[in-house]
Amino acid sequence: MMMTKIAFLSFPEHGHVNPTIGLVEALVKANFDVAYYASERFREVISATGAQFRDYGLALPTLEQSENLVHSTNIMLECGEILHARMFDEVAALKPVLIIHDGVCGWAKAIASRLNIPAASSISSFAMNESLLKSLNSFPDTVDFFARLFFTQHGKRFFSLVASQNERLKASGLPVPPRGIDLVQFSTSPEKLNLVYSTRAWQPQGSRFDDSYKFIGPTITKRGDETFDFQKEGDTPVVYISMGTILNRDVNLYRTCFQALGDMNVQVILSAGKGVELLKYEPVPQNFKVYPSVPQLEVLKMVDLFVSQGGMNSVNESMYFEVPMVVVPVTGEQTLNARRVREAGAGILLQKISAKGLRGAVETILRDPSYKQRSREVSRDFKSAGGAALGVQEIVKYLQGREQRVPGVSQVSTGA
Repeated sequence: MMMTKIAFLSFPEHGHVNPTIGLVEALVKANFDVAYYASERFREVISATGAQFRDYGLALPTLEQSENLVHSTNIMLECGEILHARMFDEVAALKPVLIIHDGVCGWAKAIASRLNIPAASSISSFAMNESLLKSLNSFPDTVDFFARLFFTQHGKRFFSLVASQNERLKASGLPVPPRGIDLVQFSTSPEKLNLVYSTRAWQPQGSRFDDSYKFIGPTITKRGDETFDFQKEGDTPVVYISMGTILNRDVNLYRTCFQALGDMNVQVILSAGKGVELLKYEPVPQNFKVYPSVPQLEVLKMVDLFVSQGGMNSVNESMYFEVPMVVVPVTGEQTLNARRVREAGAGILLQKISAKGLRGAVETILRDPSYKQRSREVSRDFKSAGGAALGVQEIVKYLQGREQRVPGVSQVSTGA
């Protein structure tokens, strides 16, 4: 059977790669030949899907280096600057029938347009529109973003990168935003097919998105050979804490967690990232187990509560495994996620973290079974969405609709 080649151009960060793993695995099982581009640290997990892992082959800036939201935006734009130049000839030589690119990879959308190759956007956050974007304007991090935009070196760099991006758009025959940057385009790079790892019911303003947006739900699957050796003590509740790269650098965050939960009858799994170095000289309570990283999917199968900054990936996985949350958002996107958790009754949103607030939220959720029940309801919605199988079906349908320009697509099998 003829293998149909897909180029998957990722943004090489866990929150963008992890949601795609189940879809990529399903595409390979459906006889697609997937070339998945990422950075070297993702080689093992991508190769385990059966896809061809391809290293971008460059030292790219990472979000771990980010100091604030403007800096994070610049890092994404800088990656685009580097990868557009690096990847054009490579993708052209690959001759895929479809390019799937991450929503923040506008550079990949430009390449697809220049090469006249059908493209789909892989949206690892909520889908975005103008109405939803306006609702972010009052969020504290949005106000901070615009303040930094006009009064910092990162802001000056931002405008330079945007100008460069617009030159690429113009050269690719794509419209240049009249105000310099279109934040809907920047965050999701919409195409004629947009794959969203959420459900229409969970998506804010879900009914306002047209049929080009396919809400396939989370595509949860085992990532490589991940295991986690942790001994649960009888019926003692287990709390999992993972707060993301920005908060992980703050030793006061850990002290707050120790003060809040150190004398509670709970076991705590703390994933501290590089923050582990900060804890070398800190007294860690006996009921805490501290790790530089953990296999999150395995951990969520055994815990009763997840304390998180509320990234889309973490929220989706927590709800999928029926784990209620305490969410302490840092960015506007995380605040949107946290509000959905709160609206669903599946967790508590804390605007700021304090020992008293965290302890109270943890006690409330562990005491009130309704939070667990609401998490189960969200999980049922996620699991009934269609997941990776639906994603494959939508991709096949999209390609078959363009069959005259993409020979051989009708031979693709959707069987597992």
